[in-house]
Amino acid sequence: MAENNSNRTARKKPVVVQVSDMGRLQPQARDLEQAVLGALMLEQDAFFKVNETLKPESFYERAHRLIYQAIVDLAARQHPIDMLTVIEQLKKNGDLEAIGGPLYISQLTENVGGAAHLERHAQIVAEKFLARELIRYTGEIQGKAYDETIEVKELMQEAEGELFRISQQNIRNEADQKAREVIRQALAEKQAEMDEIDRLKQSREDFRGEYKKLLQHFMDDADSVFPEQTLNAPNGSSSSVNPVITPTPSLPRNSTGQPSSGIVDQEATTYSPMTDTNFNDLD
Repeated sequence: MAENNSNRTARKKPVVVQVSDMGRLQPQARDLEQAVLGALMLEQDAFFKVNETLKPESFYERAHRLIYQAIVDLAARQHPIDMLTVIEQLKKNGDLEAIGGPLYISQLTENVGGAAHLERHAQIVAEKFLARELIRYTGEIQGKAYDETIEVKELMQEAEGELFRISQQNIRNEADQKAREVIRQALAEKQAEMDEIDRLKQSREDFRGEYKKLLQHFMDDADSVFPEQTLNAPNGSSSSVNPVITPTPSLPRNSTGQPSSGIVDQEATTYSPMTDTNFNDLD
């Protein structure tokens, strides 16, 4: 019975054997960590490009973890992120002296040209962190594997679960990166479409202006070739000149006011009724 109790006690508190890393330096990218922090303090809204990729523990240097934590605190309160606000936040957190004072913050911003490759730099920093996590956990698994009080099946399940968690974190980071690339590409294509629409609109306006000029040119030519008097002539007229009406000459009259006897009254002759004719004179 005492032996069983001692075995249960041993299971509750397994002895973990630390495996030496043989003096090898863990994966890290100190220069890129500095570049990322400097870019975050130089470019407005740069934090939101990397906040899904990086966490404070992603940084290898302790000072860098503290600085990034101060940036996270500022972003959470929607405060601007720059050299002065980060220094002030580090003071509030009590970490300003631990990171090397304001001088080190100034050096971070001076040694960075900009944020052109910020996302790629952040991705490399995150990958180095995942590599350190794998080294850390595989070392723990090795140490536990030497402990005969731990069931192998339990150890395998634990190892699989932890490795799955680490791999999911890496997949999530890559998925976020790809999603941002897709969104960025979609926005670029939409902007190109809007530019093309604006260009077509401008081309249409230019064409309309040239068309109006051409019509005006034709109208000017028509006015010079066809005078206004000609253009206003009635349709179907054989001549463009209005017909001339010749007045009928007045007939000479005698002293009584009647037409002269030498001239036949044509109107009277033409419309004289047949009843006025004396047919008896024909005999």
